[in-house]
Amino acid sequence: MVQQLTREIILSHLGSEDRFPVDFDLGFPWLGFSRKDVAKRSIENAGFKEGIDFQVFRNDAENSKGGRPSEKIFLTVDCFKQWAMMAPTQKGKEVRLWYIRIEEELDRLKGKVIPFSPSQQAPSSEQPLLQPTVAEIAELARVIYGDLLDPHLVSGFIANQVAIEYPHLERHCEAAKKNLILPIESELMTVTELAQLYKEVTGKELSEKGTESGDARKFNTLLTDRGYQTKVKSKKSSSYRPTEKGKPFAKFVLQEARGSSKTVQQLRWRRSLIEDLAAHDEKEVVKAELVDVNNVEDSKVNDIDGNIIHLS
Repeated sequence: MVQQLTREIILSHLGSEDRFPVDFDLGFPWLGFSRKDVAKRSIENAGFKEGIDFQVFRNDAENSKGGRPSEKIFLTVDCFKQWAMMAPTQKGKEVRLWYIRIEEELDRLKGKVIPFSPSQQAPSSEQPLLQPTVAEIAELARVIYGDLLDPHLVSGFIANQVAIEYPHLERHCEAAKKNLILPIESELMTVTELAQLYKEVTGKELSEKGTESGDARKFNTLLTDRGYQTKVKSKKSSSYRPTEKGKPFAKFVLQEARGSSKTVQQLRWRRSLIEDLAAHDEKEVVKAELVDVNNVEDSKVNDIDGNIIHLS
């Protein structure tokens, strides 16, 4: 089923810290392409450059199984808008205009200065920049994150930004944030915490040395192999995104980055993911036992008197 392009998805693209936030697999149907190979040729023929306009992540692991290597393509927002403009479909033109309108709306909320034309008087260098009001900061945060994050997290983000713009309110913002408690149903865990819980529930070891960092890396690999998340690499770092299978168990949260006041988006998981993983493990055990039983039955025949003869 094709995921529909929504205002919330566009806002997440425009507000993303990733350089390549637009998933090609989701994007080409939005522009009216019905076939992936045709859409890919369109990207290539448009003259876009890999590493600048889009990024390709290739997985050659499937070759060992006799299949074709897979690849994931992610685009910059500018590349996606230009591609939409050049797409031979009416849908492409509509999508481009939609991005532009929402981008303009965000610029207005941010109080972004529109460049002056030569006929206009340039602003004085002594003219102070307009400081956003608390209401404007709150409105911008709700426009970008309102439907994507828990309201408590959005409020925490607003408090952080207000404290940056109005340092004399920092003490009050910190006090307010302490009252923002996530509901129990939304209790979220880091990969490190989830890896330890997985070991306790299943009794399985993850890394050879059993260190928290090693277990976390192995657990990330497990989640990727089981189809709950996909790894996305950027120029500076790499991160994970939940797949359609993983979304019911995942949630992005806003947290302050280490060593700075910058708020970043981080992936967290619900406890119920462990139950889903454990159920999968049990199914695999049952399958293995059935295979063993079938192998035993196949190794038996009856002699002329009806007695069972074991062939192995």
